[in-house]
Amino acid sequence: MIRFIDTEDYANVIHGIATSVWFQGCEARCRGCHNPELIPFFCQEPVDIETAKRELLVNSYRNGTASFLGGEPLLHREELLSLLLYSKSIGLTTALWTGFELDDVDHEILQLLDYIKVGRYERNKKIKGTFYGSSNQRMYRLVDGRVESEVHDMNI
Repeated sequence: MIRFIDTEDYANVIHGIATSVWFQGCEARCRGCHNPELIPFFCQEPVDIETAKRELLVNSYRNGTASFLGGEPLLHREELLSLLLYSKSIGLTTALWTGFELDDVDHEILQLLDYIKVGRYERNKKIKGTFYGSSNQRMYRLVDGRVESEVHDMNI
């Protein structure tokens, strides 16, 4: 279920501005979670898939990236897949923030991503100044569903 959409996200983007889709629900329950309000699998007013697609389209003229975060987006496979397919069809760069490891991500989803941040947040490994919350997390540039390179700088 989609909790909300941020149409001017400067923080969760590789470059420029992103339209970020935030999913509600996560099973990891990491200590010190950045988004504890997104842990429960319930929200009062979820955003429907057509509204999310409309926001991606309306903002695509200035936001070249669609970022998918949570909660845990991979626990909402059908909605995520639909939004990834749509994002690619309108020419957006796609990025996914997940607590899962790269090997745990479905190849069908990897094929639709340009960037992926993987790894659970570990409070005892917290770092500042990057898009990583903890030092065990990694951001990768993907091409055709395969890792092309690790990303260290958000202004590429």
